Amino acid sequence: MRVGAFDSRALAIAYYRSEAFNRYLKGQEGAGTQETEAQRIYRRAYEAAMADSVISPDELQMLKSLQQALELHEDIIDEAVGEVLRPLPPGPQRSGRWTLVAQNMGWGVGLYGWGIPYVLDVEDKWYVGGVMLSMGTSFYLTWKYTENMDLPEARSQMQRYGGVMGLQYGRALNSMLGYWDNDEFDRGEMAVLMGAVPAGIYVGDRLYRRWRPSTGQAYALSLYGQLGSSVLRTLHQQLAPEPKEYENDERWEEPETAAHIKWRKQRMMFDIAGYPLGTFLGHKLYGRRQYTFGDAMMLVVGRTTGIFYGAMVSDIFGLRVDEHDTAISWIVLAGGLGGIWATDRFIKGEDYSFGQTALLTLGGIAGGAFAFGLGIIADVDFKTKYYDAATIGGSLAGFFLTRRIINPRLELATAGRSGKQPQLNLSLQPAMVGGAVLPTLGIEARW
Repeated sequence: MRVGAFDSRALAIAYYRSEAFNRYLKGQEGAGTQETEAQRIYRRAYEAAMADSVISPDELQMLKSLQQALELHEDIIDEAVGEVLRPLPPGPQRSGRWTLVAQNMGWGVGLYGWGIPYVLDVEDKWYVGGVMLSMGTSFYLTWKYTENMDLPEARSQMQRYGGVMGLQYGRALNSMLGYWDNDEFDRGEMAVLMGAVPAGIYVGDRLYRRWRPSTGQAYALSLYGQLGSSVLRTLHQQLAPEPKEYENDERWEEPETAAHIKWRKQRMMFDIAGYPLGTFLGHKLYGRRQYTFGDAMMLVVGRTTGIFYGAMVSDIFGLRVDEHDTAISWIVLAGGLGGIWATDRFIKGEDYSFGQTALLTLGGIAGGAFAFGLGIIADVDFKTKYYDAATIGGSLAGFFLTRRIINPRLELATAGRSGKQPQLNLSLQPAMVGGAVLPTLGIEARW
């Protein structure tokens, strides 16, 4: 407590108790529903005590004495305190700012840093220098862009997803314009890609402002967009198999034929059509699901695991890539779809944290590795189908055994009561390396 501030409040209270307090006694009966002089005195005293956001024991005692002197009822006190503590409009969120800054720095280094010198056809030194300049410039521009922006992680993720979609649409546009019909990398092709990425980021931001997804929903929408692209790409492979004019290894360096160029453009159109289709269908079917970030990561794990299982099932049935590529594609796609569906059913009614998702994933990996290792120790022939089946069974066993030792509902409730939330803390720490003290990165994860 600041002594000077307390003394000034005490003087103010003494003043009110001498003059204004007498005026309040005379007009109290006709005050009606308006704030009386006594209420105003108490409210101002409470505001002064809350100036540093903390009420000290001395200030609390002073407020109690003031309440008794003004003869204010508890209901009146609650009303005055509520007036002071009336919730203010929430400020802008910043949880997604650093991820968006990191993303744009990646675009600056990976695309614009060497793309701008390539389009301008400048000296070679600008390629290396341009990458370094783009890293700093993208950091500053993104920092200014997000300075006053309400930027939760969901909005940042939707902008990241939009940037990836923009890059894919830029590649499709280059294919339609004929830039890919020869082996040279045209400057116009690079200009299209550099323009498509910010256009995609803008579209992703518009989708966020329209749907207002949570963080988990934003990641799930990104997953459904990728899934839609995979479905249509596999469908195109079924309807129009890739021309086989390059089966002879001696011809692989020859330019593409007209038939192959046509097929590639068709495939690109199917590919990019799947992104908006999957995104909108995902929002239509699952837009009301209250996914947490951990739930969304569970869907990603389910899809990845399903794809892995699909590849192993294909091997169990003896399918070869060079002979049954379309069938394998369908099996792998079915595995990914089945993994998402099964995981969505598995997490229904639960709220998984990221840490719990990581534990379940590690449990599945450990179970699969354990079963695989048993086969090696038992000298099981690698030509048999044991290892594929054992890996699938072992990973499922490890996953469900891990699930038995965690309780999402209990841990979430405990975290809510204790005020602890999952967090990742980064810090620089000194370390002895070769007799010298060097800074190292310290990482502390809690969930």
